[in-house]
Amino acid sequence: MTMMTSPAKTTLRLRTAAALTCAGITLAMLAGCSPQPEPSPTETPLFASEEEAFAAAEETYREYIAASDVPSDEAKPADFLIGHALESHIDAKRALDVAGIHFEGVTQVVSFSPLPDTVRSDMGGLAATVCLDLSKARTVNDDGQDVTPADRPDRVGMRVEMEVVGQSFMIANELDADNATCES
Repeated sequence: MTMMTSPAKTTLRLRTAAALTCAGITLAMLAGCSPQPEPSPTETPLFASEEEAFAAAEETYREYIAASDVPSDEAKPADFLIGHALESHIDAKRALDVAGIHFEGVTQVVSFSPLPDTVRSDMGGLAATVCLDLSKARTVNDDGQDVTPADRPDRVGMRVEMEVVGQSFMIANELDADNATCES
């Protein structure tokens, strides 16, 4: 026996199938139109390599020394120093002013050598040994007399700690280092 479907049932089935198909297409279209979450930006490192970070840190330190040699209203200590380094600079400046002395001449950065194992993985900071040549710099009193201590070495070593702030390095700390690192 063959079962025949009535035309009404066939029409109902076709309408149901058409309605389901339209609903599926509509849902698919709505899903495509709904706002997609914006992709989060991939954080790109500030420096492509350790060498690039070291070069940027050295450039900042050299600019700081050059600005210190030629005091001006344009270059301020806060342009280069943060934290302990800035506090120490302010304290030293006050002490020199009270004593009536200042520095004249040129300080030269002889070397800037990053210390191994001091670079943080995020390139957020580093430490370096810096050798400064003070042979062309003098301590002068308010009367213009050279009061540079006779036993002051021509070269001194410093340990410099630097931190990335924004898009550049800033000097966070300066400590006396072994002067032997500056012997030549």
